[in-house]
Amino acid sequence: MKMKDYSNYHNVSINDKIAHDGKLIFEYGLDGFEGYTVQMDGTDKKVLIYNSFSDKQGTTKHVIGQIADIERGKTLLVNDDYWIIISKPDDNKIYRKASIRLCNSKFPLPGGTEVKTKIGNDPRTGRPVYETVISPPTLLPCIVESTIYLPNDSQSIQLPNGKILVTIPYTVNDAIAENKEFEMYGEQYQIVGIDRSQSVEGVGLMILHCEREVSDE
Repeated sequence: MKMKDYSNYHNVSINDKIAHDGKLIFEYGLDGFEGYTVQMDGTDKKVLIYNSFSDKQGTTKHVIGQIADIERGKTLLVNDDYWIIISKPDDNKIYRKASIRLCNSKFPLPGGTEVKTKIGNDPRTGRPVYETVISPPTLLPCIVESTIYLPNDSQSIQLPNGKILVTIPYTVNDAIAENKEFEMYGEQYQIVGIDRSQSVEGVGLMILHCEREVSDE
């Protein structure tokens, strides 16, 4: 028996029909049991949040949301906790999925400096468009580590005493530069290196390599 070809049914292709129905199912899911309304960079968004079975510490989860909402480096406020999207999102043309990690501290940014924030892309060139504002004093949610856990979570590497890694969303600020000092956990630290390899055109993450300042006394 020859199967009927429905590709031109109502002038809608099979792929378009699948994408349409998939998007409806996804949007219904956002209102379901695992759906959350979170603040994402200050704006309310609906997402799905799942536990990561490979994470024994409970500080890594998975987030699923609208394609425009999920981007590495974005910050989510879930209930009273801040999380950062740390992985490059997977995109199936209906939604995006990525990993998020719990923030355990805040990086101090002094006010009065120029901060560039991406607000979109130039429709002609595709290049990012930034808005520059004078920043007020703020505390930037971040992930502070003195131990690096390997991907399989079965081994870890302890950093030398007095050294920490601070992961923040990509931020342009005069206070974030090598040799700049800041206070964290009641002690003074100095930025000795900045890793920007997990960002593209100002979107993503920055990892600050920091050392605790030693008093001369």
